[in-house]
Order: sequence, then C-alpha cells, then structure tokens
Amino acid sequence: MLARLLAGRLCHDLMSPASGIVSGLDFLDDPGGEEMRAEAMGLIASSARKLMDLLVFYRVAVGGYAEGEAFDTAQLRTLTEGIFAHVRPSLDWAVDASALSGEAARALLNLAQIAAGALALGGVARISVRRENGRLTIVAEADGPRQATLIATGSEVAIAQDARGLLAADGIGAVYVVTHAWHMRRALIAFRHFGLAATPAPTELDAPPRFTLAAFIPSLAGWRMSYYGLHEWIGCAYYAWR
Repeated sequence: MLARLLAGRLCHDLMSPASGIVSGLDFLDDPGGEEMRAEAMGLIASSARKLMDLLVFYRVAVGGYAEGEAFDTAQLRTLTEGIFAHVRPSLDWAVDASALSGEAARALLNLAQIAAGALALGGVARISVRRENGRLTIVAEADGPRQATLIATGSEVAIAQDARGLLAADGIGAVYVVTHAWHMRRALIAFRHFGLAATPAPTELDAPPRFTLAAFIPSLAGWRMSYYGLHEWIGCAYYAWR
C-alpha cells in the first residue's frame, strides 16, 4: 500500500512539469503561434527546471541513492531549496550538523517536503536538527495561515514525549499517528499517555488471515508474523502494566 501511495505521489508531482513541457512544444508547433513563442519557451524552460529539481530531489529522498551514504548538509540544503523554488512558502534552514547519514537525510528531505505541502497559502518552513544524549532529532515546523509541527525520531515513547513539549508550545493537542497497522495500538497508548488526542492513520493494512488447512502448516512467513504479533502484544501489556 505504501509503495502504491508513493508511486501515486511521484506521478502527481512529475506530471505537472512534464505537461508544461508538452504544452510549450505544442505552442511552438502551432503555425499561428509565433506571437506566443517567447511565452512557450519560458514555459518549457521553467517546467524543465522544475522537473529536474524534482528528479534530483526524489533520487535521494525516496530512491536508493542514499543507501549507506553520508550526506553533506549543504547538499541537502541545495536539494531542499530546489523544491521550495517552486512552492509558495519560504525555507528557513536551521541545520547545524555538517553531515547526516543516508537514513537521516531521507527523513529530513521528506519532512521538508511535507512541511512545504502543509503551507499551501504560503508561510515559512523551518528545518532543524539537534543531537541529545546520542539521539538525532529532525524537526520540521510549518508556520503560516495553517500550521503543523512534524517530528520523526526514535521509539514511539520518545516521539510522544517530544511531541507533547513541542506541540504544547503551539497550542496543539491533537495529532495523527502514522505507523504500521500492527504497531498502531502500542503507539496510541504512548501518545495518549502523554495527554495527546491521537487519531490513528495506519499504513500496511494486512488482510484478515484465511483459515485454511495450509494456514496451520508451519512456515517462515508464519513464524515471522507470529513474532511481530507477540512482540506488539507483549509491548501493549507492558505499557498497560506501567
């Protein structure tokens, strides 16, 4: 499901500049469109720049290019500025770290793009990174007519605890929790424990098991699913006990 949603997002974002290029070429092919030649060339140039900025950005943000790599934050800033060049909000880059791992780089780029999308009417998206007690925290704050604070780090307990402090400063007491459906119950316990009104937004929704004869035959997939299921139920029981 996540792959399908990601593919849909990529198609949506890349379709706009690709259509702009095609429209500009159509104007150039029109024998009676000489007076619009300059506008057509401008449309083609701006659409091509946007398409290239998106492709370079997505190559790192969702592609395999960042696997095992350490990224200079100056390069990440350039990629992020390429995205913000085509949207209404402005970028406030407050990243002090000189380099980030591939996983952290992907998280930062995706959060920056989400923050830009949250400011459809304009505003300022502030991206920051801090290290505390050996833990890396990436924060994207969207300040505009509509505001959202986005957090991605650590376990559900650490995220919920950080969220309470950050969101309380903005008067926000309700959150959407996005995580694997199997993990959702435990995540909601953590967020609600810290006083946040949490609405579940699960990913990777599995179909109910089919109780056939083959389902009772031991298999690697079955053992793996049993492990994750027991892991989550034990975690829920531990949180309830605490």
